[in-house]
Amino acid sequence: MKLNNWLFKSPLLLGSAFMVISCIDHDYDLTKNIDMTITIGGNEFAIPGGMTEEIKLSKILKVEEGELIRIDPETGDYYLWREDAPSSTNIWVDGFTIDNPHIAPLKESLVFHPNTRANNTYSAQLPEDSKTTFELTTTLPQDIKSLSLIDVSIDGSLTMSFKSNILKKINLQEVDIVFPSFLVSPSLTKGVYPIRNIEINNQGNYTINFNIDAINIDPSNLTPQPDGSLMLQLMGEIRSIGTVTANKSDIISGGNITAELISSPALSNIVVTGIRGVVKPNIDVTAEPIVLNDLPDYLTSDKVRLDMKNPMIFIKANNQTPVGATINGTITSNYTASVDDVSVNFNIPNITGNADQQFCLSPINPNIVNTQWIEVSELPSLITRIPQSISLDLNSEATDNEVSVELNKNYTLETEYKIQVPFVFGDQLNIVYTDTMDGWHNDIKKYSIKKIHATGYAINKIPLNIDLTAIAVKLNEKNERVPLEGVKVTVFVNDKENGIIPFGNITEGSKTPIMIEILEVTPNAIKQLDGLILDASANSQNVTEGVLNENQTFQLTNVKLKVPGGLTIDLNE
Repeated sequence: MKLNNWLFKSPLLLGSAFMVISCIDHDYDLTKNIDMTITIGGNEFAIPGGMTEEIKLSKILKVEEGELIRIDPETGDYYLWREDAPSSTNIWVDGFTIDNPHIAPLKESLVFHPNTRANNTYSAQLPEDSKTTFELTTTLPQDIKSLSLIDVSIDGSLTMSFKSNILKKINLQEVDIVFPSFLVSPSLTKGVYPIRNIEINNQGNYTINFNIDAINIDPSNLTPQPDGSLMLQLMGEIRSIGTVTANKSDIISGGNITAELISSPALSNIVVTGIRGVVKPNIDVTAEPIVLNDLPDYLTSDKVRLDMKNPMIFIKANNQTPVGATINGTITSNYTASVDDVSVNFNIPNITGNADQQFCLSPINPNIVNTQWIEVSELPSLITRIPQSISLDLNSEATDNEVSVELNKNYTLETEYKIQVPFVFGDQLNIVYTDTMDGWHNDIKKYSIKKIHATGYAINKIPLNIDLTAIAVKLNEKNERVPLEGVKVTVFVNDKENGIIPFGNITEGSKTPIMIEILEVTPNAIKQLDGLILDASANSQNVTEGVLNENQTFQLTNVKLKVPGGLTIDLNE
């Protein structure tokens, strides 16, 4: 702020100076013999008052693009904001193999008897107690904690033939091949493959082929191992039941009509593709510290204290795995060595598989659409002072829910972190704002002034009490502004030295008389004055709850500038 625009170019002052100059007789050299200094104003020289425009809070708490402090475009409310770049965590479940089992052929003796239902036909019943067995075994990866189903691709087959010195061929009239119930195949009905009216020559065979898509697992099939893994052991059996017939015309010789039916099953090319069970892979979620730089000056002072009602930390989890997870974490505000760090714990219990979710950690539910609230009542303690950074130490673990998982596949869990702190505060907030009024020196050096009073009223529509102090500055040889000695600056509020301008609100401001006095204590010190550094310490004491909004204003009205003792002008200069 330029002082010559504020004080010394009033019409009254310029007019008085013009009247004095116009009375000089230019036939004489007055600069040699006459004292060309004059004093205007007597006991007090005053310029009539006026008022400043309302200064919006946005002009004081300036917000530049990309800074930590932002303004809500809809409400105008201030809030603190910082977000971290998304990070990705790879999640992998190891696969395992199952060896092709050796299955011994099933050999069944057939004894044919005349068929009472059909002439010239003989029939034989397959013995129900005959069977062949096999075993499927493997050791599961340690990430698999329980198992109910294995997704597989298995080529299954069974070849049937017979041996007989009596018969040329037989007819598999109504034969069921019974497989273990744990095998799941579209070719089987409740584990049975039906064969109807199939003829087999003495030197020939008949083969059925089928695919197995899955294997059902019972908990009794799993045995814990010392290293924490599970051993899978499955015992299965294959039987054939039903009726086999032979025609009289196919009998080679007399005697007992017998044959040996041979069934040779095989399970080969076993490929394990996935499982259903409880899976707990390693989920190593990491987060880089969120650095709070680019802070405005009014938040960096040691005097600053924040009392935010509802700071919010948003955690976005895009879980591309079917595995649900929980996150236990610690949020830490990291300060300098002279200030102790502050930590708060939290828990997110329900990160759903195959879902994109957002969680809000905060003391008060913000009721944000598509955002799950996680109550963390201690969160305001993290930012009673603005830290250098905020770090998140995360420990994620898969839930105990059963899921279907593809094996040997890389899944990802993408996470993103944001901090949003609305400037809704309690009664412990304290922020400091510093501004400078300068550029006075070129004008003020022409005048002899012992004291300056700036009086008026402060209209405060900001919900903060304002403690206003000022320091006089001058220009040094490097054209830098440094404190000016020999001048005392005092701010009076309600006639009280260093008083407090009380808070107001956006609709009705407080009105308080103020005066800034600049007093010269060393001769000619004011001539070096270039301006004032104003230090406004704003606090929320006795404010029950407030919110900082860019449209809140501070205004000076009925401003009068006074020079007690009058103004002395040296016309020789």
